[in-house]
Amino acid sequence: MADDSKVTLDLLFEQSNRVLAEIREVRDEMREQRQRLAAIETELASTRIEIGHVHAGIARLDTRLDRVNDRLDRIDTRLGLVNETAPQ
Repeated sequence: MADDSKVTLDLLFEQSNRVLAEIREVRDEMREQRQRLAAIETELASTRIEIGHVHAGIARLDTRLDRVNDRLDRIDTRLGLVNETAPQ
């Protein structure tokens, strides 16, 4: 009976070591996934900043185009190419 309990204890010890090894592996994989997720989040934040810069650039271009359009309207009016009462 003593031999049976020794075998059982050895088996339990071996199995617990396997389980602990698997837990360490899962933890390592989770750590890697967290690092990858952090890198993705950083890249996403950077992309959002770049999109904000694009929107600001578009707004500046809209303003410039509005000024050019106003200037062309004034030139057309001075040259008599357009009636001043025409809808714009």
